[in-house]
Order: sequence, then C-alpha cells, then structure tokens
Amino acid sequence: MKDPGVSKKELLRYVKLEEDEETAELLTQSSFLYVGSAVRNGIEHDFWSYPAPSDVAWVSLSNE
Repeated sequence: MKDPGVSKKELLRYVKLEEDEETAELLTQSSFLYVGSAVRNGIEHDFWSYPAPSDVAWVSLSNE
C-alpha cells in the first residue's frame, strides 16, 4: 500500500478540530485505518476510517 504522505498524528490533530467533543475525546493515533486512494476529477484523494460513537466515520485528504 502506498504512503499517503500524512502522519496519523497530523490526522488526529485535524479530525479533533472538525469532530464533536464526544468523538474527539475517543480518538487516538491508532484509531485511523488507511483504506486507500482514488482519483476523482484528476485529483488523488486518500481515505481513512475511524470509529465514531454510533458508526464509522471517514476522512479524506488531497493535495489540492
């Protein structure tokens, strides 16, 4: 699997800013699972899943 170029520490910092407090408190660096990448409109997006209180949540990052 390719290296997405972003660390789990950076993901954690970003997601904690975007998520509600209940979810943010549960997250650690090991919460994130890299699931792959896809190209959409010529832009590559990397995807990670992470646990949320009632489901699985997703974060996607691109170089754009």
